[in-house]
Amino acid sequence: MNWGRLLLIPLFFSCREAGIFDPRQETFEVSAPVKGALFLPGETIDFSCYFRLKQGGEALVELRDDRGEAVLSADHRITDAYIPPLDLPEDLPPGAYTLVLSVSVGDERVGETERTIFVAESLPRIKRMLYYPAVFLPGAEGLVDLEADYGRGDPFIRWRLKGQILGEGRVSQGAGRLILQAPAPGGVYTLRAEIFPQAPPPGQTWDFPAPVFLEKDIISSPEADPGQGGLPYPGEWYTLFHFFGESRDWGNRPDPLNVSIASPGAWDQSQGLFGYRNAAQPLTAEGFLFPVSPEGRLESFSLCLVFSLDDLPLSRTFLETSSGEDFVFTLFSDEEGVPGLRIVTPTLDFYLKGEQPWEGRIYKPIIISVFPDYDRREIFISWYQDGNLITTAKSRWNDGPLTDPGETVIRTGRQGFGILDELGVYYRDTQGRPSPVPRIFASHIQELYRSRVAYADGFDSPHLAEELKAGEVYNTGDTELLPDRLALHPGGLFHFPGLGPEGGTYLGYLTISPDSGGGLYFQLRGIQDGQSILLAELPLSSQENGVNQIQVSVRPYDQELVLNGDVYPFPTPDSAQEPVYWAVNNRGEGILFLKEIAIIKDPVHLESLGNPAETP
Repeated sequence: MNWGRLLLIPLFFSCREAGIFDPRQETFEVSAPVKGALFLPGETIDFSCYFRLKQGGEALVELRDDRGEAVLSADHRITDAYIPPLDLPEDLPPGAYTLVLSVSVGDERVGETERTIFVAESLPRIKRMLYYPAVFLPGAEGLVDLEADYGRGDPFIRWRLKGQILGEGRVSQGAGRLILQAPAPGGVYTLRAEIFPQAPPPGQTWDFPAPVFLEKDIISSPEADPGQGGLPYPGEWYTLFHFFGESRDWGNRPDPLNVSIASPGAWDQSQGLFGYRNAAQPLTAEGFLFPVSPEGRLESFSLCLVFSLDDLPLSRTFLETSSGEDFVFTLFSDEEGVPGLRIVTPTLDFYLKGEQPWEGRIYKPIIISVFPDYDRREIFISWYQDGNLITTAKSRWNDGPLTDPGETVIRTGRQGFGILDELGVYYRDTQGRPSPVPRIFASHIQELYRSRVAYADGFDSPHLAEELKAGEVYNTGDTELLPDRLALHPGGLFHFPGLGPEGGTYLGYLTISPDSGGGLYFQLRGIQDGQSILLAELPLSSQENGVNQIQVSVRPYDQELVLNGDVYPFPTPDSAQEPVYWAVNNRGEGILFLKEIAIIKDPVHLESLGNPAETP
């Protein structure tokens, strides 16, 4: 017998009829297994007894099944302080049993006790509890998963918090997962998960602790940070949902979007994401998702989504938001699973499609930037995935103001996304200017190469990056920053930040629009007497995929530039402390477009952006 699963509870029996027992002198004490004790077939149930009787008695031990029928029984004459153990048969079926011990003196029963015990083929074992999120917002919902070896059968699980039962049921019914509403106010609370080998009778619950349990503290805190996911820009959001066990709009819009999540089964986690999943119940809200000025003008914005997919979605509409019939935005996948978006207005019916089908994995994040240019009467749309610009397009657009308050519908689960982790609409940069999300490409390169990034820019904002402003004195000719590219008119020269005088190996990526003609040159330039001087240059031409990769080794003291394996001598500036600059120069007759530039210092392997250089 495993004494670790028994609790010795003294049971005092005495006859109160005068002349038979004197209660002060005649006692009978016996311990039995604690309620809910768990045994394996073939184990032994022991009893510990103490008698002080003037005359003998009899003890009856019975094991009854759930129908109340005795499957085992034994009679024992009480002659000393001993009741023989009860041996369980090797073939005893698993289940809940009632252990009954009764004591009689003559024809009179003077005491009886009952205990519910369990017999199981194997012992359940709890490995750990997993929380999503790790810290709860008070009043918000989250998930608690029980990771356990349940053995054979269909155990019964009960969850308790502060002495209250939060949920219970069989493993086959999904009771191993708890939808937990965090207590308010904040604090540290102990959550207890219990495993019973057998479910109680219908409509009842076990009135004793489980033989197997695990307790763990959970933290409910108003200081929990819901912004630690894939949307790292704080404070510049028009609409922002973290789905952090709640449906609050954390954005800055004057009329927060009211999304009500009524279903307690809406939360799920997968591949490290935690968020909203409910195929049967789309998220709906009264209100247009995107920013509109007081005059009714659509402002610049970026729609950002962090989500996972269950499988390859075919012919699905994921998101639709509209301002009446004046502006209807739809995100969908076609019959081959390729994502796309459609914008319909009174003067526009616009499609933009991705290149590859969406498959079952994490997308963190998808960014769709929209930039309406009212001066040109054009609208620019760019699609970013994994930090890379996938496709971009523009269209003529000359619509009037948006006046309808609109509505928004978001679908998840099998009819849409798998899990929607975050959704945000970015519309202001750090200086409060209308802008799509800036530095998307640069953030992606920084994530890949970390401290080795000398400079990166995807020109994915209509405003010039701060790093370029210090060098504007050396930028000559007519250059223009469009929403998704840098335009260099004939004679345009554009510097990028200095690389420093120490030299080293650099990997440069320059993405040129396929519609660019000839006449674009990559240049290595120095500064002498306050003037930009040419050290070396290489003509660039737009390849079929629009990518030019340049491997550069700058050796100022050796007066050498090694570019794509070729050595170019160049004069050293008079001052060795002056930095060396990269630059692009349009010496052609037409407008040339630079879409991305990344300068990586001392990569271990010089490879493409699709296979970034390994870093220590």
